[in-house]
Amino acid sequence: MNATNRRVVTGEGRCFSWGGRHGRAIALARLAALAVCSASAIAAQAAAPGYRIVSLGTGTANDVNDAGLVVGVAGGVATLWDSNGVKSSLGAPGTYSEAVEINASGLAVGWYSGSGGPQAIVWNTQTGQATLLDDGRLDGSYGLGINNAGQVAGNTLRQVATGRYRSRAVVWTSGVPTILAYDGRAFGINDLGQAVGFSGDDGTYGTVVQPTMWSSTGTAIGLTPFGYESNLALAINDAGVAVGVTSPPLDAGQETRALVWQGGTVTDLGSGAANDINDAGQIVGTLNGLGAALWESGTVINLNQFVSGTGWTLQSATGINEEGWIVGSGYNQALGGYQAYLLIPVPEPDVYALVLSGAIVLSAMRRRRSS
Repeated sequence: MNATNRRVVTGEGRCFSWGGRHGRAIALARLAALAVCSASAIAAQAAAPGYRIVSLGTGTANDVNDAGLVVGVAGGVATLWDSNGVKSSLGAPGTYSEAVEINASGLAVGWYSGSGGPQAIVWNTQTGQATLLDDGRLDGSYGLGINNAGQVAGNTLRQVATGRYRSRAVVWTSGVPTILAYDGRAFGINDLGQAVGFSGDDGTYGTVVQPTMWSSTGTAIGLTPFGYESNLALAINDAGVAVGVTSPPLDAGQETRALVWQGGTVTDLGSGAANDINDAGQIVGTLNGLGAALWESGTVINLNQFVSGTGWTLQSATGINEEGWIVGSGYNQALGGYQAYLLIPVPEPDVYALVLSGAIVLSAMRRRRSS
């Protein structure tokens, strides 16, 4: 499928309606009609598929899992949305909290602002149980990524003599922390236990930080830096491909660049930031000055072209699941404010599967009849 041909699909189309009274003959006719309609639909949709946008209301959407559950923050409280935009609070009102990522089984990771500083936390969205990952003896911690085994990537904080905080990159396994780097932060972790982030931050203003990947055993693997002083690796898929951003000094007057690391090679994707990647290699992020972006098969796509006429301006894309569903934040002119959104590909992958199965059945029936 050529992603550059995607467009917004609004409304609902039907090819034919069921009817008739004569059992097998009608069933065959219906199946044949389905195959014909499906074939024409596939041709049309292959040429011009699109996205259905779901407004999630005021807030920020950070991630979406394969079940269509979205996590983020709304009104300063960690929030869960379903694929219809219905939301529920994960965090307690009155205390700032944020859910950053959610895995396939519905475990969401993030942090909340406790009395002693930020604390990493895991929410079980199925049971409502919340588990703190901080042991209470640290000066703070953040949960930033979670894989399908429940391993959490993030960082802990220690206040040093100068009054600044030094960040330690950490992976929690079954609640037990393993320090990856004494001066760094881990943003993401894949199902192989490989984590990505940065190292070299000693808490001093202007420190140069390097993009880093850690193996499942905690061995640091330096990623090739690109461009400016600071490089951050933000996400990694199960193939070991990492994405992120390089950021210039605040006073440099230069733009950030979206990056991808694969096989020891760093590639500049252009002006912006790459925030997430799925196992199919689809990357989402932001184009500087243009808004939310999708990189697919070597092509960068401005996601705003798919919501033309809807009143939406998609400003950022922060997460993508294995089905190609995308979440982020944007401005909704009709509602007069900034909103979180969910983009669902149209047609959805299960529709292709249904159409394909119908075509296969029809082909088998034809062979049986001809024999």
